[in-house]
Amino acid sequence: MQRITDANDRLEATVNKSIEDNDKRQVELRKYQEESEKKRKEEQKAFNKQMGELSNRLGTLAEDMVFPSLPRVIQEKFTITTIAFYENGRFQKNDRNKEFDAFAYTEDYVFINYTVATLKNDKVDEMAKEIAEFLSNCFFSSKKD
Repeated sequence: MQRITDANDRLEATVNKSIEDNDKRQVELRKYQEESEKKRKEEQKAFNKQMGELSNRLGTLAEDMVFPSLPRVIQEKFTITTIAFYENGRFQKNDRNKEFDAFAYTEDYVFINYTVATLKNDKVDEMAKEIAEFLSNCFFSSKKD
């Protein structure tokens, strides 16, 4: 009977040790998963930031290509000579500002440029609304900052 009791005690000790080892592994696994998730979130945040910066650079690149060509395009397409043109112009009224990528003035017309890398219907609708607002406000200043 004593041998059975001793064997049972050893078996119980082995089972308890296995349970303790398993608990430790589970704690380590949870800690590893939490650290991995934290690292993944940090990497995702850094990636999103890089993508945003790249997108901004592409937008700026498109604007930089369009702006110097604006007077030539107006001359070729409309046979009108540009008097002045401004990059990053804005209009304001009642503490509201609206910026466009470029403005060009002729004797009788104002040309507004809004450059986007990808043309979407909602952007066209938004631009049409902003042009109407611009025409109703008619206050322009070139951007100094």
